[in-house]
Formats: sequence, C-alpha cells, structure tokens
Amino acid sequence: MKNIVLYKVAAVAMGSLLTFSGTAFASTYKIVEITRTNRLGNAEILVAQVPRHLALRDIKAYAKSLAVAETTLGDALAVAQSQAIGGSKKGALAESIAQAKTLIGNATAISGSTAISDKKAVAKSLSEATTVLGDALAIAQSDAVSGSGKPALARSLASAQTSVGNAAAIAQSSAR
Repeated sequence: MKNIVLYKVAAVAMGSLLTFSGTAFASTYKIVEITRTNRLGNAEILVAQVPRHLALRDIKAYAKSLAVAETTLGDALAVAQSQAIGGSKKGALAESIAQAKTLIGNATAISGSTAISDKKAVAKSLSEATTVLGDALAIAQSDAVSGSGKPALARSLASAQTSVGNAAAIAQSSAR
C-alpha cells in the first residue's frame, strides 16, 4: 500500500515539475500580456504590455483591432452618405467619420516604426480618433439624425470606437 501511494506522489511531483519547467522556459518572444481590462459601457478595453522592440503592426491584437475599425468605419461612412440617413447633422456626421478615418490612416502609416516617439504619435492619433468617433456616435444617436439606417450606423460607430480604443491602449502600453 505504501508503494502505491509513493508512486502516485512521485508521479504527481514529476508532472508538476515538467509542467512548471515548460512554462518557466517557454519563449516570451512576441507575446503580449494583457495586464488589465477597463470597462467602457458594455465594451472592454484591453490594456496590454507589449515588448518595446516590436513594431505595432507586428502585434496581432493591434492589427486586428485596426482592421475591424477600418471595416466598420467604411460601412458607417457608406450608411452616413446614403439615403437611409437624413437630418440636419448628416453632413457633420459624415465629416466626423472621414476625420476619424484620416487619423487612423495616419496612425497606420507610422505603425511600422519601433521608435518610442512614433509609438506615442500613433497612440495620440488613435486617442484623437476615439474622441472623434465618440462625437460621431453622439450625433448618430441624437434626434438631429434620422432614417432607417440609424441603428446600423450607431452599431458600426460603437464597434469602431471600441476597436480604435483597444488599438490605442496597445499603442500607449507599447510606448511606455
């Protein structure tokens, strides 16, 4: 009986040792650690700790966030300029979306750099885009905009704002 217990204890100890050593010696190259999440309404904004030697465009979470933002902004701009949206602020809404697309484009253009100053510029541009998208979302949800496309427009803008916010958080973390 003592032998069986001894073998079980030894097996568990060996398994723990192998598991620990695999984890301890695993490569951390290109790994992004999520250090905290912040809640903004129903969305979570991820704050990641990113290795400084990587360009932002090489970070999968950053690239995916920007891809989602660009796609949803394209959809939102198409809806905002269509006949499905009307109202006195339709032009201001389309202008805000176009301004956000420009800010995101500027950030994308320099996201291949590994310089801290460029990463800070990307973070600033994306933070400004988040603010502009918040303004556009406020316009889209107001009574100054009407039409059958209003709910789809608001969803697209909210999704884009969350995605840009996530990318901005990753850029800010990488610039520190």
